Amino acid sequence: MHLFEHFIIVLVGLVIHNQCAPTAQSDTISSNPEYNPEPKFDEGDIVPHPSSQGIQGRGVAVRQTYLRWTGGVVPYEFAANVSLNDSAFIVQQMRAIESLTSVNSVQCVQFRPRNASDPYFITIFNGSGCSAPVGSWGTYNGTRPVSLLSGYYSTCMVSGIVQHELTHVLGLYHEQSRPDRDSYVSIQWANIDSAYVNNFVKYNDTDVNTLMTPYDYGSVMHYERNAFAINYSAPTIIPIMNATAFIGQRVQLSPIDILEIQRLYGCVATPDTTTTTTASQTNATMTTTTRTTSTTSTTRTTSTTSTTTTTRTTTTTTSTTTATRTTTTTTSTTTATRTTTTTTSSSTNNNSVSSTTASNSAGIRNVLQQYLATYALCFTLVLYLFHSIQ
Repeated sequence: MHLFEHFIIVLVGLVIHNQCAPTAQSDTISSNPEYNPEPKFDEGDIVPHPSSQGIQGRGVAVRQTYLRWTGGVVPYEFAANVSLNDSAFIVQQMRAIESLTSVNSVQCVQFRPRNASDPYFITIFNGSGCSAPVGSWGTYNGTRPVSLLSGYYSTCMVSGIVQHELTHVLGLYHEQSRPDRDSYVSIQWANIDSAYVNNFVKYNDTDVNTLMTPYDYGSVMHYERNAFAINYSAPTIIPIMNATAFIGQRVQLSPIDILEIQRLYGCVATPDTTTTTTASQTNATMTTTTRTTSTTSTTRTTSTTSTTTTTRTTTTTTSTTTATRTTTTTTSTTTATRTTTTTTSSSTNNNSVSSTTASNSAGIRNVLQQYLATYALCFTLVLYLFHSIQ
């Protein structure tokens, strides 16, 4: 065989390897949705405001009211490179957020296609990773980009990842940036990639609005255990209350995520005083919180001779919230007791977690099928070249 033929075989092999084998970068995006190949983002997946030098306060939600979407309505459009299947899946997650955050069957937030009269809207496109701006960006005249990658080896098309980015759009930051995070998680600085150390900055109470909610291990906005790790077999975040607690779930909004959105948009009143006690925790947050307030943003019917009691129960795969509210006109005080516990087998939501899990499983099957099809094609090409040389 001539030297030139050897060279051609080696060259073809290199091309096949580059085209058919998953890259370290794509694997990292798949295992850590906050990772993006472009270093220009804050906290990994937050698109910074074009007129700012970075995030001006983060931890739970935007403080500035002008950064909230007017009336809780988020107009959107899809770029031409988003497939029909992907756009349908993204809209499905929008409907899930609307349903989960509704109060007494009334929508708290809404995502709808933009029309010609909308001055501000988000543009969803198939980009190089998963990223989104936080809040509405006020009166900024320009594109508000939401990148949701859909590819063979890495994808953002997972229910919890899409909901995570859309929750950024609504105005929520990452859970582990809260001022009180050091009481709940231990940051393993030695294992954090030096290029991403700033993603773990903690902010103080004057910078952020925690909306009077407890720290939530089960939040869809929480980093995963080995986010931005040098060694991915070791953690960068360790839960303090329970070292084995699961963090970084990407299934759907947790009950506390839901409460934060409701309070951010005034659908549920934020209490003036809060007493929080932390219970024993399993794989996510198990917190008992008692709040007392004299105001409420929801309409309740009461009389001087009767008491109106409304009980609402929400159960998901990550947590179960039972809220009991009792209002009487004789005391003019509303006492709300909310107990959040977590199980791994519960699913009694209007938006069934089983269907969410099924959609995630379908996405995983599609990726595996794409892997197998691609490798089969590459193997066939190698055999063809081998027999051609003989």
